[in-house]
Amino acid sequence: MALMVALGVWLGLAGMWPYVTFHLAPGVVTLAWAVVERLLGARPLPRRRAALLFGAGAAVSGAGTALLAAAGHLAGPVLVGANATAEAVWVILTSMILGWAGVTLGRRR
Repeated sequence: MALMVALGVWLGLAGMWPYVTFHLAPGVVTLAWAVVERLLGARPLPRRRAALLFGAGAAVSGAGTALLAAAGHLAGPVLVGANATAEAVWVILTSMILGWAGVTLGRRR
């Protein structure tokens, strides 16, 4: 649910303002499911579960990036990379790496 809400917000905002770059949106979409499950569970996620959730988040975020790129809605300025699509891929990978620690580390019961 959190994954689809995050994706919907990003697609909606990018659709309304195609020349504004939402730099962290691909990362938020990638992290949404795993972070919400971690917060609701009140304990670290098992590594396999975290890998599954991050993989699903990255796939959905990548699909959203491809959809927006095909529609010409990634026309804003970029901070890293050659274009907005490359920047989105960089943000997705970075959020997976940094998010891994947040959802898998901690005391297990």
